[in-house]
Amino acid sequence: MKKMASFLPMAALLLVTAPALAGSPVCQKAQAIINPGNQTGVVPGSTVPLDGTNSNPKDNVACAWRSLDSPAMPIINQNSCFATFKAPDVGPSGQTFRFELKVTSLEAGCSSQVDTKTTNISVVNTNHPPVASAVVAGGVLPYSVNEGTLVTLDAGGSVDPDGDALSYSWVQVIDSANPVTAVTINNPEGVSATFTAPPEQYPNGETLRFRLTVSDGYLSSSTDILVQITSVNAAPSAKVSCPETVNEGDPLTLKGQDSSDPDGGVLAYQWTQLEGLPNADLSQTNLAASQIAFAAPKLSSFPYDKMTFGLTVTDNGNLTADASCQVKVKDITPPIISGAPATLVLKEATSAAGAAATFALTAHDAYYGDVDVTCDPASGSTFPLDVTTAVQCSASDLATPPNKAEASFTVKVVDTTPPELTLPGDIGPTEGDTLGGATITYADAVSALDLVDGKKSVSCLPTSGAIFPVGTTTVSCSASDAHKNQANGSFLVTVKDTTPPAVAFAGNIADGDSFYYGQTPAAPTCSANDIVSGPVACQVSGYSSFVGTHTMVATAKDNANNTGTSTRTYTVQPWTLKGFYNPVVMTSGTLNTAKGGATIPLKFEVFMGSTELTNTSSVSSVQTQSISCDSVAGTEDPVDATTTGGTALRYDTTAGQFVFNWQTPKTPGSCYAVTVTTLDGSKIVANFKLK
Repeated sequence: MKKMASFLPMAALLLVTAPALAGSPVCQKAQAIINPGNQTGVVPGSTVPLDGTNSNPKDNVACAWRSLDSPAMPIINQNSCFATFKAPDVGPSGQTFRFELKVTSLEAGCSSQVDTKTTNISVVNTNHPPVASAVVAGGVLPYSVNEGTLVTLDAGGSVDPDGDALSYSWVQVIDSANPVTAVTINNPEGVSATFTAPPEQYPNGETLRFRLTVSDGYLSSSTDILVQITSVNAAPSAKVSCPETVNEGDPLTLKGQDSSDPDGGVLAYQWTQLEGLPNADLSQTNLAASQIAFAAPKLSSFPYDKMTFGLTVTDNGNLTADASCQVKVKDITPPIISGAPATLVLKEATSAAGAAATFALTAHDAYYGDVDVTCDPASGSTFPLDVTTAVQCSASDLATPPNKAEASFTVKVVDTTPPELTLPGDIGPTEGDTLGGATITYADAVSALDLVDGKKSVSCLPTSGAIFPVGTTTVSCSASDAHKNQANGSFLVTVKDTTPPAVAFAGNIADGDSFYYGQTPAAPTCSANDIVSGPVACQVSGYSSFVGTHTMVATAKDNANNTGTSTRTYTVQPWTLKGFYNPVVMTSGTLNTAKGGATIPLKFEVFMGSTELTNTSSVSSVQTQSISCDSVAGTEDPVDATTTGGTALRYDTTAGQFVFNWQTPKTPGSCYAVTVTTLDGSKIVANFKLK
C-alpha cells in the first residue's frame, strides 16, 4: 500500500485506507471470574456450584474446570462455564478442596487469550446422634418373667452412625400416678445390666419400665423397655362323682363341685368323655359347668356298655388337675325288623297258579347285632293269583328277659305283566325290487308269549308282505293278554334304491359310425326306465357335426338321484384338399417368387371322400397375410405363369378345379402366406416372396 500511495494524491490515499480502519476489531482481554469465590461451611452430600458465567469477554469464551486435589474430585459439566460437584463425607476436622477455572477468548479476528483463576471449597464434618436399642437377653416380645427371676437388660444393639464410642445409663422409670415396686439395677452404666424380679401377690402382677440412654459425648438418645412380672401359681385338685349304672335313655348326672384350689381362686371346669362305646351326646350340654346332666345313650356294639368321663379343672394361673369316673349302660331296646313292606306286597304272577313270593326280612339289635326273623307263611311259599294273604313275622334279642319285635304285611299276586313280544331286528337296507319300493315279509319272525295265558296273537302295521317305500319305515306291533296287559314294540324296515335307470338311444347314429363333414345325421333322442321310479326323463349331450371324434352321453336320473348313462362314439371326417397346382410349387423347402403386382392363378380341388365338390360355397375363405421373409427362407422358385383374369373365386369345369387369381401387392422384397380354408376347417397354405 505504501508503494502505491507514493504514486497517488493524498485525497486518493484517504479514500483507499479509510474502510480498512473502520473494520478493525476491538479485542477484549480474557478474564476468569468465579462467583461466588471461596466457599466455607459446605455440608457433605450437597451439590456445590462452580460458576464462571461472568468471565470476559461475556458470552464469547470457552471454560474448563479442573480439580487441583489428588485424587481429583469428579466434576459435572467440566467443560462448561457452569459446573457442579457433590460434597463428599469428611473427617472430624473437615477438608478444603481446590478447583481451577481456565477461560479462553473466542472473539473473531483476535488472537487467542487465556486466563485462569482458583477457588477453595471447605466441607465441614457433621455429627449424628446415636441409636439406642434395649432388649431382655434371651426373651421375646412382650417380655414376661416370673417373680424371683434374674433379668438381664442388654444394650448391645445400640449403634452410632459416626462410629463414635458410646456410654450407657440404665434407670427404672416410676410413674407417681401408677406406682410399682422399685428394684435395684446392677451395673447401671454397663452394656448389660441386671435386676431380680420382685415377689408378687397371686394372681396379680405388675409391669416395670426401664430406660436406656446412650451418648457419643455430644449427642444422646433414649429408649424404654417394659418387663411384665408374673406371680407363681399352685395347682388345683379335681374330684368327680357319678352313678354305677343307668338305663338307655335315662337322665345321667355327673358332679364336680368337690374340686378345689389351694390359692382360693375361681376354677374353670371342662368335661369330656374319655372312653366308649357307647358315646354320649354332649352337644347340648354345657361342658364348662361344675355339674352336667344328659340322657344315657343307646347301646350300639356288643359287648361295649361302659362309659368313662373325665373332668379337668383350671385355676387362674392356668394350672390344671384331672379326675374321672365310669358308668355302665343297661340294654332295654328291642331289635328292629327291616325289609317288611308297610301294607301290601304285590307279587307278579308267574303262571296261572299264582307266584312264589320271597321276602328278605332282617332284624338288627343296636347292641347285639343281627338276630333271626321267622315268618308265617315262610318266604318262598306259593301265593294264589288275585287273593290277599297275611304274613306275620317276629324277632328277639339275647337280653334277659329278651326284647321282642313283631311285624306284619300282606301279599297279593296280580298279573300286570304284558306278553313278551318277539320281533325281528331292523330289516335292511333292502334294495328296491318293484315299482314303489320293495316287498318285505316278516310274519315268521313275529310272536308273543304270556306267562299266564301262553301264546298270544300279534298285530303289526304295515303288514307283512306289503310294499315298503324307499327310506325307513317303522313297523309298530302289539299283543294283549286276558288281563288287558298290552305289549308294544317296533322295528325298522329300510329300503334303498341304488340301481340307476336303464338308458337307451333312439336315433340314426350308431356307436362307431363315421361321417364326412356335411353328412352327419341329426342328434338322436333317448329313453329311460327305473325299477322303482318307473319311466324317467332322459337327455342327450355331446352331439356335434364338426370335424373330430365325438362321444354322446344319454343321461337319466331316478327319484332316488341314481344316474344312469349310455354312450355312443362317432367320427366326423374332414374333406380332402389338393393343390395348389402349377404354376405354384408346394414342395417342402421351396419359396415361390413372383413380381410384385402380378396376378398368380391359385388352383386346387376339394373332395368329400371320393366325391369332388364343385360349389364355391364349399370354400369359406381365401386369406392373404404378410409374413416375415426370415420365417420362410428356402430355395426360391419363380412362378412360371401369371394371368390377367378376374380375381373372383370360380370353379373351372373344363380343368375340373377351383381357381383364384391372386393379384400380388406392389411391394418388392416382402413375403406373404396365402391360405385357402374350406367349410370343414381344412386348409392349404403357400408362401410367396415378391421381387
